[in-house]
Amino acid sequence: MWKVVVEADGLVPLEHSLVPLLEEIELPTAGLERDARLEVRISGPDGKPVAGARVLVEAEVTERMLASRSPWRPARRLGRTDEKGVVLLPRMTGEALVVQAQAPGYALAERSGVRSGTVSLRLAAGPGARGRLAGLSPR
Repeated sequence: MWKVVVEADGLVPLEHSLVPLLEEIELPTAGLERDARLEVRISGPDGKPVAGARVLVEAEVTERMLASRSPWRPARRLGRTDEKGVVLLPRMTGEALVVQAQAPGYALAERSGVRSGTVSLRLAAGPGARGRLAGLSPR
């Protein structure tokens, strides 16, 4: 699947799916919104921060999004936690998010319906579930 992602510092990235792409097309204007910032904190079963955890944030599909005539949608946001188990990712004000996190030696954790600027996930010990977070590039 082909897509175009538009991003700029301090703004929330948007993406436009190009399926089917059969000929040259002109894309509609993409209106990027200011970053309201999401702080994701990841800890292990012992409550200690997990450095290097992979975090994936996606917008939940809402009625408002489905009713929109714009083909632009909030892009997936990816990151890795720092030594304090924290990663900062862009978000739109009021955006409902699904947040997933995984690290080697820990099971995948997920929280839906995140609307605040901060979310904490505690990873359980266990095998990593890499299938859902595949495609993350090292940052």
